[in-house]
Amino acid sequence: MDAPSVPDVVLLFPQGARPPKQLWLRRSFLVGSCSYFKALFESEMVETKLVPAAEPLGDLGAREVQAGDISDSDAESADEDDAEGGAAAWRKTGLAADAHRIVVRDTSHATMRAVMGFMCSGQIAYAPLRSRGRVARKKALADDARAHPEIPRLVSAKQVYACASKLDIAALKASALKHYMSSVDASNVVTEAYSNATAYPEIESKLVDKLAASWSDVRSSPSMTVVEQQVGLGKRPRFDAVNRMLVKRLRSE
Repeated sequence: MDAPSVPDVVLLFPQGARPPKQLWLRRSFLVGSCSYFKALFESEMVETKLVPAAEPLGDLGAREVQAGDISDSDAESADEDDAEGGAAAWRKTGLAADAHRIVVRDTSHATMRAVMGFMCSGQIAYAPLRSRGRVARKKALADDARAHPEIPRLVSAKQVYACASKLDIAALKASALKHYMSSVDASNVVTEAYSNATAYPEIESKLVDKLAASWSDVRSSPSMTVVEQQVGLGKRPRFDAVNRMLVKRLRSE
């Protein structure tokens, strides 16, 4: 994916002032594996910037932060090496004459690379949630990178769910949701239930069910105190919507 012998599609992931991350792919693979990309190439949807390889790359700007962005981002840190060789790498390796570059602004390079891997093999590996411990998550990512440097690193189930929803990959969406929900219990349900992940109705319903089931234990917990403080600072925009659904759940019990 990073540099197939005769690529005719390059996905570009803006990194601000740094060269964009890249994924090298075949159009036939994308069209045959994903209805979203099939529609993209047929209609050249304006949501995604489709740039012929012969045209100047120009300034891609920064990755867009969507209103529905969810936590546990797979976005690379600024000090990571650019393994794909930067914006000029396509000139060095060469593209098919009719190649296109697609600028992807709402999904990280790491997430998309894992999603493309799933489309090829049906396999994907998820990272622990940050809400279960940032140190543990960071260690899991580092350990996996050392143990499996040749495959995509562990990625966020929430980010994969968001990407799979957009690309309409039902099997991957179900896989990400299953893993995510299995990682939520009384210890982190408050953090997750009031996160932006609840912008997705399917996730919201399942998290509110878990929150209601644990409500007597978590309503006065330190996690709830932190969430309420964050609401006062203008964070946690899903707080009111989740509480409305929570009240309905509690009243129905």
